[in-house]
Amino acid sequence: MALELIIGPAHAGKIAALYERYLAELAAGRTAALVVPDQTAKVVTERELLARATGVVGADVVTFDTLFERIARAIGDRRTVVHGAARQVVLRRALPDAPATLTARFDRLGSALLGPEDVRAAGDASLAERYALWWSALDEQQLVDRARLRIEVIAALQRDVAAWPAGEALFAQGFDDLSLAQETLLTLIAQRARAVVSLPYEAGRSPFAALTPVVGRLADLAGTD
Repeated sequence: MALELIIGPAHAGKIAALYERYLAELAAGRTAALVVPDQTAKVVTERELLARATGVVGADVVTFDTLFERIARAIGDRRTVVHGAARQVVLRRALPDAPATLTARFDRLGSALLGPEDVRAAGDASLAERYALWWSALDEQQLVDRARLRIEVIAALQRDVAAWPAGEALFAQGFDDLSLAQETLLTLIAQRARAVVSLPYEAGRSPFAALTPVVGRLADLAGTD
């Protein structure tokens, strides 16, 4: 498994080390994606990469949402990904009595790789019923939301890791936490190519407690810097 973990406190040079590795990958003529927490970070990162390597060619800065959608397209999924206000409209039509918090719950379930049957097995029949109705509504309109896409992309990669291009490295920058879906994606890609992950972390300090389990699992699979 080609997984590399770069950890340390804030301002310890983790991101600079990640950028060096990423730019070296591009300079060697290899393809690589750099995943960042959100669109704001994407803009900042692209600017920083250009400043470090003027005329850099092939930089591919994405969010995890974009990455999951890209993999889905690569394996032949042509459904429209519905999100934002459009998703709310579809949800209201499918579940008119749904509370405003339901979309957030669906998002958390998708990030935890839990489908309707998993929720039912956990004993929450009411939520499982609504969740199943939501998936049925998506199916009827040949749509998919990002939460469900995470589950299905991970399942596809677990069946056949070749769904990720051989040799295409993935670099992950500065996440305060990783969902199970994100962590699983990184480890699956590392089975086929190279994954380098930068995380803000100091063992034993309470601000980093949420990351302790993730760091422990990743450290078991990789050397740490």
